Amino acid sequence: MTLPAAPPGLTTIPTGYTHPFFNVVIFGGYKSGKSTFLSHFPKPLVAIDCGDGGISPFFHQSDPDVIVFSVTSPPEYSIAVDYCLKNQDTIASVVVDPLTELWTDTMEHWEDELGREDGLKGSDWRKIKGPWKIHLRRLKRATFHVGYAAWLKDTNYSEDRTHAGPGEKGTLSITPQAVPQLEKTVGYAVDMIFETATGLDSMNRPNGKHVVTFWGGRRPLSIPAEELHVGKKWTFDAAKPVNVWDTILAPLLPKWEENGKMVALGVSASQRTKEMKGLDQLASDAHLGEILRRMGEIKDPAGYREYFQTEIRVHMPSFPETAQATLQAAHDAKKEELGL
Repeated sequence: MTLPAAPPGLTTIPTGYTHPFFNVVIFGGYKSGKSTFLSHFPKPLVAIDCGDGGISPFFHQSDPDVIVFSVTSPPEYSIAVDYCLKNQDTIASVVVDPLTELWTDTMEHWEDELGREDGLKGSDWRKIKGPWKIHLRRLKRATFHVGYAAWLKDTNYSEDRTHAGPGEKGTLSITPQAVPQLEKTVGYAVDMIFETATGLDSMNRPNGKHVVTFWGGRRPLSIPAEELHVGKKWTFDAAKPVNVWDTILAPLLPKWEENGKMVALGVSASQRTKEMKGLDQLASDAHLGEILRRMGEIKDPAGYREYFQTEIRVHMPSFPETAQATLQAAHDAKKEELGL
């Protein structure tokens, strides 16, 4: 049976094609190998460190194919993403370590910006999640691999009452939940999710092994199920050097692209360029709007001087010329308002 032609106004997506770059979440407990896995992504590589510099030691000193950015706020993350997208023709991979901390920093940033001492309100979430989702989409459409590290979710407490009689307490079980601690839209935006863990012996002691488990994701028909399925494990000897990317992901890439690859599914090159420009504009507008809103709230000269030095002056060069002109005009008006 042959289906009728698609109606005008709808875009068809060629079946069997894949985006030829991986978007991956790697989650696990502390010291389980998350940063190690990310550090093995192909170079040239940009690492966006959202913690305490934990990924930096995994690279050689003065490696010309690696740059590590320290990011602790949404404005800094916007600048880092802008850098990656402007240089995507020369970048092979971008890794964010850990995305869990970045989301925490994002919420704390907005609590401070909006003066929410008692926590964020429902009406705040659109303002917060809008830029967050835009950056996820921008990175997903880029021409490089993307890896996100995430922590395990909070400890899970459960009570087993199988052998407990009436009125008796059951056995309390305390285990980490095998789910990544992430803002909920991230899991839907990536291709694959892997869990890292430290191997344990029968006495629950580290046994010198690291275990990587495929937790779930997209599997094109070109990849046989036995090569990639939920629960598939790779075990590594912690005492022997091994490249995790080369062992797990590199062998999948040729089959991932076997039926054909498209940088932008369902759109032409010109449409993709237009879409990326639109996403870039949305990200710029969101950042600019945040700065302008904060400028309007500041009423004392000393506070505005500090904000200008720490925020406006730092971020203005990253904006397009039209946005820079808007920001400069607002700055001049604010100076006049405060008598500076």
